[in-house]
Amino acid sequence: MSRRTDILIITPATTGGSWTFFDGFLRRLDPSIQISVCSGQKLEKKPHKMQFFSLPMPRYDKYGLLINSQIAFVIAYSIPLLLLANLVMLIERPRLIIGNGFGSCYGVLPISRLAKSKMIISHHGYFARYVPESLNKLIGKLQRFVDLVVVNSATSKKDVETIISKKKLRVIEHWADQQFFQDRNREQLRSDLGMNGKFVIVFAGRIDREKHVPFILETAMEPSLKNDFLFYFCGTGEMAKQVQENSNIHSNIRYLDYISDRDILANLFTAADLVWAYADESYLARPAVEALACGTPILVSDKPAVIRKAMEGVKVPEELVKGIGWIIKIQDPSEAAKFLLRLKDTRILDDNLRNNCKVYARQKHDVRNLDAFISFVIRSISG
Repeated sequence: MSRRTDILIITPATTGGSWTFFDGFLRRLDPSIQISVCSGQKLEKKPHKMQFFSLPMPRYDKYGLLINSQIAFVIAYSIPLLLLANLVMLIERPRLIIGNGFGSCYGVLPISRLAKSKMIISHHGYFARYVPESLNKLIGKLQRFVDLVVVNSATSKKDVETIISKKKLRVIEHWADQQFFQDRNREQLRSDLGMNGKFVIVFAGRIDREKHVPFILETAMEPSLKNDFLFYFCGTGEMAKQVQENSNIHSNIRYLDYISDRDILANLFTAADLVWAYADESYLARPAVEALACGTPILVSDKPAVIRKAMEGVKVPEELVKGIGWIIKIQDPSEAAKFLLRLKDTRILDDNLRNNCKVYARQKHDVRNLDAFISFVIRSISG
């Protein structure tokens, strides 16, 4: 009988923050570990030697906001991927399954029991505002088949604790890969990228309403920012076409699509004066963490990048960016433009601030955040 696959990863997406978690720890595993991935999206650059199985599904990073708006949409979207994953499991009998979200794992539970596979769930979401109570109870009852649930913040942990035992929960805060901490010649990068004489603001992430892109785009089009500012938008999503069209009209707006190469993204973050990022009320999103590792201060929208929280009036606290950036109100683009002009004119964005950002990232968002999790993975596939 052929050797069992060590790890099977089941994920709807191979881009964005949730996939970056997988990419990060896969790069640190020994090449001898046998890994398979089932995904609803192709993978441009594999972080590890692996078998890759994909289906021609709608891109999650483009339609995720719509998919997540209703549980029925989530289930309908997941069915093809789960059928593929179950088929692969029957053939490969993985020692460990790691799923991107509860649905990715619970949809393969019967066969995982037959294969005697251990199970880890990487959870990047919320139950309280999205999942019906009846489904929460079912998720709670099935937790006995799960070995570990990984979340990325204390807020997520508190939310999941209402359903999953605390003993099975582990918080792994976002980290920045080493490429973002590398020293780079900022002046040379700015010259090479045609940024000299400009105040440069970069947005990286899903290009949609949930990440407040409409407001950032309106701010970029303010007449007062036309001559001295450059806005770069990196990513894909429901508003990507709109941003691209505006980049053809407004000379201070640039659209770069999704950037998968970390060195290119690190160069862009390093060269920028600010990275306009987003957050939940208790943690920074990954682009903010990576920007800080590059030494670039962040500008964070005051509304969480979780649409239902934003609608309920939840706010991102000033303390989250103290000493490393600013919170900006998502209210009036003209006022936001005035705020950006003040930042530019007061020259507060100096080398001391950039150094503070780098130190903060090294202390709180180093890749060492992954060490304990990787040890758990190794133990799970041993023997």
